[in-house]
Amino acid sequence: MEAHFHRSVTDLNIEHVVPLRYLYEEENKKLFILLHRYPSSLHDYLRDHMAEVTIDKSIQIVLDITRVVAHMHNYELVHRDIKAQNILLDNNLQVFLADFGTCQHGTENSTVIGARPLAPELTVESNHDFTYQGSGADVYALGVLMYVVAPKPIYYPITQPIIQAHIDTLVNIPNSYITLMRRCLLTEAKSRPTAHVVVNELEMIADQIANSKPCLQCFDRPRYARCLPCRHKTLCNVCFNEMQRLATPEKPPKCVLCRRLIADTMEDSDSNTYMS
Repeated sequence: MEAHFHRSVTDLNIEHVVPLRYLYEEENKKLFILLHRYPSSLHDYLRDHMAEVTIDKSIQIVLDITRVVAHMHNYELVHRDIKAQNILLDNNLQVFLADFGTCQHGTENSTVIGARPLAPELTVESNHDFTYQGSGADVYALGVLMYVVAPKPIYYPITQPIIQAHIDTLVNIPNSYITLMRRCLLTEAKSRPTAHVVVNELEMIADQIANSKPCLQCFDRPRYARCLPCRHKTLCNVCFNEMQRLATPEKPPKCVLCRRLIADTMEDSDSNTYMS
């Protein structure tokens, strides 16, 4: 079955998929699948280089894999085991989705396959009427991947459902990225976005980061959010969080430009310092 689905996906000529090179069957009916050799998996890379991963690199990794999944879903093909161990990297650190042994044709599934954390609908007690939407489970796995590749000091594999305590450890991450990740991880499969929606929103987040201006305090990271009510966008998430941490009732946080008190913040795709 793996050979069949791997050949089906290869025939679709999807970018960022590990292509099937050859199938070889011996006289004893043993079937050998020959693939291109890759130097590392995403799991191994993150284990050794997690501290070097930036948010724009995280977004690009998830975006490349989500495009593959969205393309597969067009043909009612679901992967069912999207995880860092099944994503391979070439020498240019480009990612490629691999291991189609769990792939299935048709979005309605009844077999529980994949690595933990599983989508909530896969953890129910099975019976002869048990079915689930494979496309929704794929999107849940993409939400897990968004967390796994998000910048953090060290890498550790996730085997339990991602909860708020996990998300709270992430810093310097756009709210739009966090919000999209949460939507992918929703308990109700029908409430999750489709893979195509995830692609579109990741592209918008990537554009927002690429076009953003540098923080006026560290002059390194992109500006994160707009201060309210003054509507100035001046600081990155790290510098803004540090300003909030140091704030006291006597010295509340103020905009670094106009010195007005900051009552709240908002994210937007506008890179201008001031928005009327």
